[in-house]
Amino acid sequence: MDALHSLVEFNYLKPIASPLDSLPSVFFHTELLTHTNKSSQHPEYLRQAALEVINNIPIEATLIYTDDSKNEIGRTGSGGFVKHGRVRGASLKRRNADYCSVFRSEMIAVDMALDFVLEHQLFGSPRESISHRSVVQYLDNWRDVNDRRGMDIFNKLRTMCNTCVLHLQWIPSHVNLKYNDSADSLAKEGTTMPQVYVEPLTYLELYSRRKALVNISWRHPPAHSWYRSEGPGAAIRFKGDRKDQTALARLSSGHLKTLRFSRGDKRFSICTKCNMIETTPQHLLDCVALVYDGLLKLPDFVLEVMEGWRSIFI
Repeated sequence: MDALHSLVEFNYLKPIASPLDSLPSVFFHTELLTHTNKSSQHPEYLRQAALEVINNIPIEATLIYTDDSKNEIGRTGSGGFVKHGRVRGASLKRRNADYCSVFRSEMIAVDMALDFVLEHQLFGSPRESISHRSVVQYLDNWRDVNDRRGMDIFNKLRTMCNTCVLHLQWIPSHVNLKYNDSADSLAKEGTTMPQVYVEPLTYLELYSRRKALVNISWRHPPAHSWYRSEGPGAAIRFKGDRKDQTALARLSSGHLKTLRFSRGDKRFSICTKCNMIETTPQHLLDCVALVYDGLLKLPDFVLEVMEGWRSIFI
């Protein structure tokens, strides 16, 4: 059980925040100035709506852009871009645990960016642009947060709200916004970095990892000498009678009536050519100088030399 706990992200059963806690100077924005729907509206319209928000931000404000990335083999990364006034921006990126959810990768990006702001004391009215609306909605309900990462973010927000006004704004991703795209590129670079942070996964992430590994094994079945063929139905394409097709198909696939397992090995009761008892499939081929790769390439020759064993295959 202890080993399982080390692999699973710990969550509290009840919210951790005290009823007396408050974030008086932190504002959460799950919408742009106008209502938008990313799934149905054109990216250029979303870009213009996002620019309306960005252009209203004071030039002396600290801008924070965060994003996440997950590639086809389950590697995940978080990226952030922090710009303070007219000063050149800072790039942040890191590799997360494999098969970490995109939601938690975005949470990690937010936590990483807030760490940077606190470390460098960039308290000029920070405006954080988050690419996942669900993350802003989750943090907006901070009284219900019950995970470790969410509480880390809450504690940082509580520290910052004593010295500045902080806005967490949802901004749609992949709509050709300069700094948003920079955060996206940094997150992608994070997936290629060495894995320095070894963090446990949530129960759902463990399920996703197991499901992904099973899908990979189904797409790439293990090699087995008795199931090799150029394609399905190779024996049926042979222009012979039904009995010949059946004999050839059973021989090439290994699905023979007289085949049985003895101590975990495939066995035939007897080889009718040399009268050897408890013979193996390979022995049947060796006894008549045949190679498995040639069974379907030379079907007429194979059936001719195997004529004496017809009773084995039918």
